[in-house]
Amino acid sequence: MKKLPLGLVIDLRDVVPYKTGSWRTLMPVNLTQMPPCTHSCPAGNDVRGFLRVLADRNNYEQAWHILTRTNPLPATCGRVCPHPCEVGCNRRDFDKAVAINCVERCVGDYGLEQNLKHKKLSGARKEKVAVVGSGPAGLSCAFHLAKRGFKVKIFESYGEPGGMMRYGIPSYRLPNYILKQELDAILDLGIELECNVKVGVNIPMDQLRQNYDAVFLGMGAQKGLSIDLPGNDAQNVFSGVEFLHEVNSGKWVDVGKDVVVIGGGNTAMDCARVAKRLGANVSVVYRRTRVEMPAITAEIDEAMEERIMFRYHTNPTKIITDEERVVGILCSQMELKEPDASGRARPVPIAGSE
Repeated sequence: MKKLPLGLVIDLRDVVPYKTGSWRTLMPVNLTQMPPCTHSCPAGNDVRGFLRVLADRNNYEQAWHILTRTNPLPATCGRVCPHPCEVGCNRRDFDKAVAINCVERCVGDYGLEQNLKHKKLSGARKEKVAVVGSGPAGLSCAFHLAKRGFKVKIFESYGEPGGMMRYGIPSYRLPNYILKQELDAILDLGIELECNVKVGVNIPMDQLRQNYDAVFLGMGAQKGLSIDLPGNDAQNVFSGVEFLHEVNSGKWVDVGKDVVVIGGGNTAMDCARVAKRLGANVSVVYRRTRVEMPAITAEIDEAMEERIMFRYHTNPTKIITDEERVVGILCSQMELKEPDASGRARPVPIAGSE
């Protein structure tokens, strides 16, 4: 009887009813289904694939090429992605999820340090594509088209590319030089970039339709949500997106001595920590508890380490102004009731608690 080689990968569904004797030479690996980590990744990264070449062969270059098949920004995502892949990790059933995000950052940084280049998948094509916006969507679109031989030009309305990665994420989380290196690697595929061009203002949309075979619109969500409170039109009231954009543009924002950040999401944490770095005493008010806060746990922990105050069960009801500037904020205490449509406990104001 011929012996099976050590390390043979088999499908146990075919042999379980008939197998006798020792199983020591067999390594069953299910390669027919999408791993839950990949299924949970919005970019569809081959998590199992790039981790395997690292574990088996310590091959960082191959791991980088596997990662960038789907996502051209591993060093960026390794720093700012909320890593839903780890939520889907099978390892959580035993102890903790594999630190996929940290490994992705390591592989992405290796690619930058070694100046690795993206590989084209096919020869040049005659079709031309215009991409409006150089945020994650626009860059990914341009990247995949250029790899397949299309002629691509990106039109960006701001002075520098990157979209919300450049103007919406603080530099202490995503250094500009990291983002620029990954952008340059994408542009090296032959992609043209023109900044300070607003489609519909500096160049008509009809002109793009005439000059290009296809147009991709990836402008992103550039406007923040405004809070519906009396006094929200005061001069020193900012939406989170507006505040971060001003700071990341290099402008000095006079936040004053005391800053109140309303909300418990990742943008709120970014705003609070940026305001702290601008010298303010910062308080975050949130109408539920920390358990219900949608921000990443690490973001909240780091904000607390920086001595940012958190006021839970607190909901603003009025912004107090004097000569069109904020001088205070009126809040009421909240209590939590049965879950609402979001699945979180529903906050209800306590009468007379303002």
